[in-house]
Amino acid sequence: MKKVRLKDLAQMAGVSETTVSLVLNGRPSRISQAKRDEIEALAELHHYRANHLARSLSTQTTHTIGLIVPDIENPFFATVAKVITNTLSKEGYMVLIANSDESLEADKRLIKELLDRQVDGLILCVSNESNASQAFYEKVIQKIDVPYVLLDRGYQNVDENQVLFDSYYGSYIATQYLIEKGHTGIACITGKLDTFVGKRRLEGYTAAMADANLHVDEAMIFEGDFRYKSAQVHVPQIIANEMITAVFASNDIMAYALVSELLKQQDRDIEVVGYDNLELSNMFGYVIASVAQDVEALGSHAVNILFEGIKNKKKLPNVVLKPYLHKV
Repeated sequence: MKKVRLKDLAQMAGVSETTVSLVLNGRPSRISQAKRDEIEALAELHHYRANHLARSLSTQTTHTIGLIVPDIENPFFATVAKVITNTLSKEGYMVLIANSDESLEADKRLIKELLDRQVDGLILCVSNESNASQAFYEKVIQKIDVPYVLLDRGYQNVDENQVLFDSYYGSYIATQYLIEKGHTGIACITGKLDTFVGKRRLEGYTAAMADANLHVDEAMIFEGDFRYKSAQVHVPQIIANEMITAVFASNDIMAYALVSELLKQQDRDIEVVGYDNLELSNMFGYVIASVAQDVEALGSHAVNILFEGIKNKKKLPNVVLKPYLHKV
């Protein structure tokens, strides 16, 4: 079957190509509603599809945005992707979502592949490996030649185009909550400590402990990488340490790794506070307090910064959002 072109539809309807283009793109035109209906019916009848490649060549835009996330299985990043996709869709943009699986090499490859596809901009939530490497920022991210935004996992001493939550504050209020409930033996399951987010969440925990004149015992600090298994390996040590009565976990995935094991124990009462406030309680049958983050605000600010780069060729100062504690 011969592919129907815009020119063909115009001839069938007895109007100009410009008029057909305006109608099919939902833009105002001076033609009657009856003629508009006729054009739309012809397009549907003949299975007309717009030639986006030709349009992008003429406008130098593709109306596509690349989004890279580090772990699409993590409900937090899945929610972030959904929010950003929905927000950009309302502005007429398609989003190409790529998963780096927490790999620096994958980040490099995916950035190149998305740029090769002529995306108009990039939103990057980099992997732990990339976040731990200042060289990655300097050699890869700074050389990106389209507008971009760094999301959630930022870099220290970078003051533009980042949208982040205040991880220090979030972990501080989570630890403070446990202290106020009377706990003194508070352990911490950290994120990767060579990353900015991992370090800041540990710093918030240690600051809250210090402000309460509580000793920070190195034997109560367990390094994870924000994934379930990375916390699961520490569970036996945590349960065996009778000094530990509470744990602050640097995200909910790791928090529930501990919770799932504690639910099997009858003789250990350890209170757990998480981070991200994910909807995991139905899965585990147990609700914990958790640091909540406004993902809608995160996505909205990221899109605003990206559009400022696309439309006005400007970079904007970092946006740092305040989390809050969702108590039980």
